[in-house]
Amino acid sequence: MTRYINRCCLAGIRAAMAQPHPVKPANAPAFGWGVAPQIIMSKPNDAALPSWWKGPRDFGGAWKAVVAWFTVHEQEGGNPSPLAGVEVSDLELWGKKISGEWALLQAGVPEWCGTFAATGGTWNGAQLPITTQPDGSVIVTPKGGAMMHGARFRVPLPFAGAVPDVISIYATVTHRAVGAGASASRFVVQCGVDWWPTMEAQTSAFSPCDYNPGAASGPFVKSETTQVHSHVYA
Repeated sequence: MTRYINRCCLAGIRAAMAQPHPVKPANAPAFGWGVAPQIIMSKPNDAALPSWWKGPRDFGGAWKAVVAWFTVHEQEGGNPSPLAGVEVSDLELWGKKISGEWALLQAGVPEWCGTFAATGGTWNGAQLPITTQPDGSVIVTPKGGAMMHGARFRVPLPFAGAVPDVISIYATVTHRAVGAGASASRFVVQCGVDWWPTMEAQTSAFSPCDYNPGAASGPFVKSETTQVHSHVYA
């Protein structure tokens, strides 16, 4: 497969990271990631934790793992095509090394996906259906105040001596609208990246917070009946 980083315009994606979302998700907060892309932890180390972070601030210095993720929401104003869905077929995660070279850190179909509240918290209702295709791609249909969130499993960061050999991060997710009424459907997809202190760390490591602070999240992109890409660049 020809990886998308070889065909995209990183300068254009960087510029989009500084603008409000071109399309907005339904039921998302009217601040932060709900209105614009976010760069939260620009580097994988304790010093990059944001000032508003209420969880622990000492994880031993350098963080050691990373993962790319995606979310799928109904678009603001709702989705008129209840039988349509979004096919998510590929995730790419790249790190720019100290040398200036880009290195592929992970790529492939989603390895997990689940139902979450559209606001980003725990979903207390029934899990929405997820259809896994023979090639491993997944089809999801967020509805009723829920979003679908998935990823590949985290991978170790490359190191140059005692420091992570990553000065920038880029990720993309490939998606398209499918099913009955797909051409009229209104779904939006976001791509993001999380650093992790270690390969083994659980969310409980961030207590009293119950979430990862995050590295960055990109602009929402509307799913079309032909493949499109959502990106993040930090």
